Amino acid sequence: MSALINHTARVHAVLSASAADRWMHCPPSARLAEQYPQTSSSYAAEGTRAHEIAEQCLRAFKDGQPEPIYEGDDLRIRGELQAYIDGIIETYNAELAIHPDTTLILESKVDFSQYVPDGFGTADVIIMAGSRMYVIDLKFGQGVEVNAQGNPQLRLYGLGAYHLYEDLYDITHIMLEIRQPRKDHYSCDFMTVEDLIQWGNEVVKPTADIAYEGKGEFACGDWCRFCPIKNCKHRAAVNQKLIEDHPDPAALNKKELGVILQQLGQVKSWMDTLTSYATDQILSGEQIPGWKLVEGRSIRKYVDEDKVVNKLRAEDYADAIIFEKKLLGITAMEKALGKKVFNELIGDLVVKPAGAPTLAPESDKRKEYNWQQRLIDEMEIEEE
Repeated sequence: MSALINHTARVHAVLSASAADRWMHCPPSARLAEQYPQTSSSYAAEGTRAHEIAEQCLRAFKDGQPEPIYEGDDLRIRGELQAYIDGIIETYNAELAIHPDTTLILESKVDFSQYVPDGFGTADVIIMAGSRMYVIDLKFGQGVEVNAQGNPQLRLYGLGAYHLYEDLYDITHIMLEIRQPRKDHYSCDFMTVEDLIQWGNEVVKPTADIAYEGKGEFACGDWCRFCPIKNCKHRAAVNQKLIEDHPDPAALNKKELGVILQQLGQVKSWMDTLTSYATDQILSGEQIPGWKLVEGRSIRKYVDEDKVVNKLRAEDYADAIIFEKKLLGITAMEKALGKKVFNELIGDLVVKPAGAPTLAPESDKRKEYNWQQRLIDEMEIEEE
């Protein structure tokens, strides 16, 4: 079955849904990005494989067939997808109990070209249930939490899915969902069809037409993180101006400090991007005036651990000297025992201490740190 499901061969649109957050904020970046080679990473390859395995498992459920047998790294990925797969099946079964004609659609190509020139993409999961349509997107990454609210990629998939099935189903509402199993994160955005179409016509279409022509104004922000234009002059100008406008941190008042703190992430991200870009350029044979690559810090390692053990044992060294006994970490232990058994046996022996105070914008969803309560909690009260 795995040989029949290969997501790496898919083509991508100029104005792809996955990059919509970028080209909607920075329209000319879409055409300019075409001049830069498309790069991949081990994280992207892992995400692609996760989508393939998720499709295989859900298709097996839909067809009433056993799942494929996974080995090696695929087995690990399959385990990390469990919550996602269970969630899809649970949603489908719940709707099926109410609407007998509920339909589960997997990896469906959707066309939203009436809003975005040549716009198309692939929806991971679509569930048709009565007048409601679910459009569900799997995010396998565990670095950045992705939310469904206002998510342009998910909304474009929703538009494409609606127009694909509008003649077959009387759809009035769309549930847009992001499921991110490795972060134990679920997010949804519930919209009427009218609101979604209005967004497509009034917000997306005018910008997409400009972006497709390579016109519009450059703008930098969080969307720059995944932009292939690593040496963007506009981004450089904006960040350099920020640094030049505030040369002396000691002179900042509290209001200025708050403003510049909001922009520090952008400056750091830009510097990291330039550093990575310059490194890649030098490694490819180019020269950056005034810069070179040097060997970084390294640590010693065994060439072959088995040979080390055999040689020391041959010299009559005991295993107690060669090896160290160490309790498995909580995540590894939970995986070894299974979450249910782990909670039953040692769940009461696990605590999660409060984290150290971390600076965050007010929009952050986490609860505000209460340093006074932290001091009270840490105080030792002597018994009389």
